[in-house]
Amino acid sequence: MLLESTVESSTFEAWTRLLAEAERCSASAPEMRNQAFDRFLALYPLCYGYWIKFAKLLEAAGDYKTSNAIYKRGCEAVKESVDMWTGYCGALVAWHAQGVDFAGDDNVRNVFEDAVKTVGRHPDAGTLWRAYAAFEPQAHERALVYARAVAEPLRDGDSLLIELEMLCQDGNPKLGDILRDAKGNAVKARSAFSSRQHFECKIASRPYFHVTPVPEDLQRAWSSYIDFAINDETCAEDLEFLFRRCMIVCARYPQFWIKYALWSETNKSNDEVASIYERAMRSCEGEKPSIYMAYAEYLECAGRVAKARDVFDQLHHKEPTLVEAIVKRAHFERRQRCEDSAEDLLRKAMDTAETSEVKAYLAVQLANIASASKKKEEYIRKIYTDIRHSRSVFYWTSFADFELHASSGGLDSARRVFESAIETVSQDGDDLWQLFIELEATYGDSMKRLHAIKARYQKWKWAIGNKKRSASNGSVVAPSKKRKEHG
Repeated sequence: MLLESTVESSTFEAWTRLLAEAERCSASAPEMRNQAFDRFLALYPLCYGYWIKFAKLLEAAGDYKTSNAIYKRGCEAVKESVDMWTGYCGALVAWHAQGVDFAGDDNVRNVFEDAVKTVGRHPDAGTLWRAYAAFEPQAHERALVYARAVAEPLRDGDSLLIELEMLCQDGNPKLGDILRDAKGNAVKARSAFSSRQHFECKIASRPYFHVTPVPEDLQRAWSSYIDFAINDETCAEDLEFLFRRCMIVCARYPQFWIKYALWSETNKSNDEVASIYERAMRSCEGEKPSIYMAYAEYLECAGRVAKARDVFDQLHHKEPTLVEAIVKRAHFERRQRCEDSAEDLLRKAMDTAETSEVKAYLAVQLANIASASKKKEEYIRKIYTDIRHSRSVFYWTSFADFELHASSGGLDSARRVFESAIETVSQDGDDLWQLFIELEATYGDSMKRLHAIKARYQKWKWAIGNKKRSASNGSVVAPSKKRKEHG
């Protein structure tokens, strides 16, 4: 019952309460425990701590095989988490010591290799490298692990080098050769880390995923770090990994996914780029729809029109009244030579528009598509005139521009549009007056007419100013008069 009620509420806080209860009752209700953790981790796969907690509960119950499977799933879900990999490797080392059958030397070593290949260049991977070195029984093998570690741009690279020096003090010439080469690589690694240390310090406060919003200063730090790395050749080897680290912390922020995808377009295959967008849509579930529109744009560029249309359909299902998405979809259909579909989308949106300003904006987009489709001028003009009582400046200026350049229109037609606009918009028409004056100054041939429009504008401004002052004065009523008026 508790599990079902939590699924219904689906808040993170409700889930954590349920998991605490599942942990408390782990021994007596293993099925409930397993269902709770499985469902939670399906919703929040980046919460590495809960993967480790789940695996440890299974281990405590003596189910090493399932515990091992959970660790594997966690490392797949949060590949860039040093803590996730360190937790898994630590569990394997402990099982190895206990003689667990699948935790033999080669299996443990293979997982360590997977770990250092995946996160070995993470600045905080020093603990993982130390664990790997400690697992190796022979000094030579330990020295080789340390030598690989100090060649990476790690935060504690100097400490690791000191540990390697201590290991190589017995005078063994082979160890001496390893140390000599390692020192040269350590210098390069230290220089690489120093060049980015400033950025690493700024993002160190939260290297993990959490459902709470990422502070704006941390978002800016990540953005600055990525921009720096894109333009710094010394970061080329780590740029992909840096993006993946960012996608853990900022998993719910489309702008980082889009930046990652745009970079990947010139560095990865089409399928890999598409995979990034697909992951982004899952991670940004319920967040801003920009990732859907960016993905549809990419798919269209890649010639995958049917898939792009499918992505637009998904977005429409989530945000059926989102104007930006409707307009982008309409222009997408226009580019596919499906002008009727494009117009139909916009007309339906106009019928259900929440405000007159939105309806006017959609009408302009409809007129633009009709114009691009070489529809007759009378057809386009009717789109504008059907909603000519709009107070939208964008609508009126677009209408005037259409008339100015239409073969059946011209300057006089554009003037008439501005006259209607000023009459309709009334006291909020300052921008329209300015644009009317600009029209006359640019295309008119009579200074007398231009001067007359300017004089009308000045008269309008005085009249509007007087109305505002009168309204302001009239809104203040003396208390005594108020009492008299109200009896």
